[in-house]
Amino acid sequence: MKVLQLIPVLIVFNLICPNDGSAQFETYGLKGGAQSAGVYTDLPVDKRAFGYSIYGFADYRFTQHFSTTLELGVTRRGFANTQKEMSASGEHI
Repeated sequence: MKVLQLIPVLIVFNLICPNDGSAQFETYGLKGGAQSAGVYTDLPVDKRAFGYSIYGFADYRFTQHFSTTLELGVTRRGFANTQKEMSASGEHI
């Protein structure tokens, strides 16, 4: 099977047979991720922008139906727009 044909099969399988993964402790842990985005501007530079995020979290359950989560983390975005806006008279905005 090609990889693209396997993706819908995996999605349906995960919907039918979900499981509860425990990658961290139940009340605290770490979250992390990476992102990639296309950068397209009026400038002749078109490239991919990469970023990441790292978070620590702590859950506190008051009752069976009431809980709260505290998250603290950092996210590095992959692209910053450095273009300067100018008015019709040529002044920087």
